[in-house]
Amino acid sequence: MGFAHNNVLHKNHFRKDWQRRVRTWFDQPGRKQRRRTARRSKAGLLGARPLKHLRPAVRGQTIRYSSKIREGRGFTLTELKAAGVGRKKALGLGIVVDHRRRNLSEEGRDLNVARLKEYVERLLVFPRKASKPKKGDCTGDDLKAETTRTQLVLPDPYVHEKPRKITDEERNFKAYRALRDGRAQARHEGKRKARQAKEVGISPQDIKKLQEAGLHTVEAVAYTPKKTLCAIKGISEAKADKIISEAQKIVPLGFQSATEIHMRRSELVCITTGSKQLDTLLGGGIETGSITELFGEFRTGKSQICHTLAVTCQLPTSMGGGEGKCLYIDTEGTFRPVRLLAVAERYGLNGEEVLDNVAYARAYNADHQQQLLLTASALMAESRFALLIVDSCTALYRTDFNGRGELSARQGHLGKFLRTLLRLADEVILPSHFDEFEADMIPLSTASRLL
Repeated sequence: MGFAHNNVLHKNHFRKDWQRRVRTWFDQPGRKQRRRTARRSKAGLLGARPLKHLRPAVRGQTIRYSSKIREGRGFTLTELKAAGVGRKKALGLGIVVDHRRRNLSEEGRDLNVARLKEYVERLLVFPRKASKPKKGDCTGDDLKAETTRTQLVLPDPYVHEKPRKITDEERNFKAYRALRDGRAQARHEGKRKARQAKEVGISPQDIKKLQEAGLHTVEAVAYTPKKTLCAIKGISEAKADKIISEAQKIVPLGFQSATEIHMRRSELVCITTGSKQLDTLLGGGIETGSITELFGEFRTGKSQICHTLAVTCQLPTSMGGGEGKCLYIDTEGTFRPVRLLAVAERYGLNGEEVLDNVAYARAYNADHQQQLLLTASALMAESRFALLIVDSCTALYRTDFNGRGELSARQGHLGKFLRTLLRLADEVILPSHFDEFEADMIPLSTASRLL
């Protein structure tokens, strides 16, 4: 029988010198006085420094607490860069930095950037030696200005509105009904699409056959020639016409205005190579939605750039990244995860997360290299990938195709590989990047001359 509530203690035989086995807290008033004295002495030793470090304003993790704002662990690298404060400088100014935290909304990022800028504007940095002030230190009358040691208060999370009259639209809106309809529509979206496809003569089995052939998106089906669809087992000529007709209703393949093309290209991002000079030569970095080729002699750093891009593509767009994962096809066995960890340490990223975001595959022949692109298209349809690296592109073609007698077959196979790369870039709007060194002469109709 256990003890519960305010009942009588049974078998309460306090023997064996129980006074020495009981903990009492009769010294609380004295401890309170000692803590107060310790705080006062510590504040005196701090001098003019703030009593607390500056931390970001973040919201709770669940729906229950997401409406409240509290102090977070530290500012992100994106927030520091937008506010113009370096990472090492922030640590010396009492600003806490957390390289693991990520900004998931522009509102939260702008709020903390404004918080950093307000803190820097109000901050007074006293020089170590008044006779030799450094850059950014206070001088003259600023040293005699009134200061406060209290930290910036957290912003008000609520947007206060003036009282107004409720409109008829707001009065007639049914929030519960709208939520139920939205959930039902999302739950039955797959069945609705399957039913629409079946009405036009496309069954789920046909969709599965297209996916097995490497066509995982509507764009891929629209860009595929009719004879390629007819070559798939179980797809007749009439069914291929229906599939192409329905795909072209969704994907525009006709003429478009230059304004639409300009708006689409303005949304493309460039992934930094890690070198400001090289980014300037490339117009900002590796452009998305296109193929970028690296060529040069042996040991000139092409694979190192590939390893760097595999990490920088995971950075936020504000830091020159693509906010996505990386696909790495290796044909020569030069992939080294240790290089990725070194680059991740440079940018302050978590090494384990960087390695998990890189999907690696080793290609052993030209046909296998082509087959890996079909697997890559399936992965791109499931998750967000920002970069596809092939290192190198023509190494296997030099061994699988020998002599001038196989030159035509070699060029046809290589052209098909490059066309598949370009199709993937058009489908998912990602940069498709491969690296090359020391190759034979290739006609200019297929690719540029590789050294």
